[in-house]
Amino acid sequence: MICPSLPGFGFSEKPAATGWGVDRIAAAWAVLMDRLGYSRYAAQARLGLGVTTALGAQDPAHCAAFTSRSP
Repeated sequence: MICPSLPGFGFSEKPAATGWGVDRIAAAWAVLMDRLGYSRYAAQARLGLGVTTALGAQDPAHCAAFTSRSP
């Protein structure tokens, strides 16, 4: 199980540069999963539902399923 933190939340420091919106975070997580060696994965979120939805839309060849649930 991989549990990345949203930049600036959880265990992540605030990004030094601006522009870390939903689409950029989703793209970074797709790269993370690739670098970790996952050719197929599923994604689930509660607070990061926008990022999870964007990840599913941006990386459909690798993100086999995604679910988002608002609090």
